[in-house]
Amino acid sequence: MSRILILRVLAAVVVAVLVAGVLVAVSVSGTRKASAYFTSTTGMYPGDEVRILGVPVGKIDAITPEGNQVKVDFHYDSDQEVPADAQAAIVAPSLVTTRYLQLAPRYTGGPTLAEGAIIPLERTAVPVEWDSIKDQLSRLSTDLGPVADDPDGSLARALSVGADTLQGQGAGLNDTLKRLAAATTTLADGSDDLFGTVNNLQVFTAALATSDKQIEEFGTRLASVSGILDENRDQLGAALADLRTTVGTVQQFVADNRDRLGTSVDRLAGVTGILAAQQEDLAGVLHAAPLPLTNLYNAIQPGTASLHGQLALANLQNPSLFVCSGIAAAGNLDPQEAAKQCAAALGPLLDLLKVNYPPVAANPLSRPGSLPTEASPRAPLPADGPSAILPPVTGQGGLSELLTPQGGTR
Repeated sequence: MSRILILRVLAAVVVAVLVAGVLVAVSVSGTRKASAYFTSTTGMYPGDEVRILGVPVGKIDAITPEGNQVKVDFHYDSDQEVPADAQAAIVAPSLVTTRYLQLAPRYTGGPTLAEGAIIPLERTAVPVEWDSIKDQLSRLSTDLGPVADDPDGSLARALSVGADTLQGQGAGLNDTLKRLAAATTTLADGSDDLFGTVNNLQVFTAALATSDKQIEEFGTRLASVSGILDENRDQLGAALADLRTTVGTVQQFVADNRDRLGTSVDRLAGVTGILAAQQEDLAGVLHAAPLPLTNLYNAIQPGTASLHGQLALANLQNPSLFVCSGIAAAGNLDPQEAAKQCAAALGPLLDLLKVNYPPVAANPLSRPGSLPTEASPRAPLPADGPSAILPPVTGQGGLSELLTPQGGTR
């Protein structure tokens, strides 16, 4: 067997032994390692227990001081799952028993604490030492006890004052406690309403916050109004004094005329009752009257102080159609045939009566007047009367000229 072959065999044997050793170590140990930092580890030593929910699952391997903190290396069973954000605390069951390292909370799912993970100082806690508690109690008793400047001590003096204050107040104190209990019961029963009020108050304050600019503007304007009132306080005082005098006068008038005012009010009630009964008629008049009154106002000519208006009758524009339609409607014949016969018989005569506006010449307001822009009325009519300015009558025409305006012209 060559030398190279021997070396290869020896190397294979060594590797096999190492692999077997590792497998044996893992199968024997079955643990995971981690570290945690604490502010102090008083009363804890290597070999103390590591627990989860009070059940031992491992041991402390080493305790190493590092500046103002202490590093604790420990291991725990690999079949125990620990959450990745686990916390560590040193627990002292009593003053004389050994302490142990507690891991919390219990694992319920999610990532687990990795091999060799470190729990930082922010997630660790240490118990309060009995010596520290004893020192604090000693300091408190010294502060409350008697001293050279205060032989009685603060606590004794407070108890004496309390005893003197409560002396003979047992019944009142009992009643106060009962009412306080009733008040707390009422608050507890109305907790929904109380919290609803708080929520509504929150909504109100939020609305005020969003309306900050408007509130500021309102305050500015209110300040401006206050400034104006302050600047005119003399005039305001005088106005209020006059108002007080006026109110007194009115009060005296009402007192002196109480009976007559009562009668007037009763009569006024009757009038208002009549107006209320005719409400619809009054509404119709108020709705229809403005247009005729406006037309009448526009028909008045202020320059001549006369009423310029024409009587418009639509039926006089075609009297033949008007008369024949009435006759046909009243007769027993066919309406169209009757209207045709009437138009043939009376049409020529009725057509002589055609006129757009009736020849009505009435002017009751005719008198000297002036335009609104003139200072004085116009000159009066001639002394000879209207005949001095009217054209002379040339002669009397026929029936058609007498029935049509302007001398029979159309």
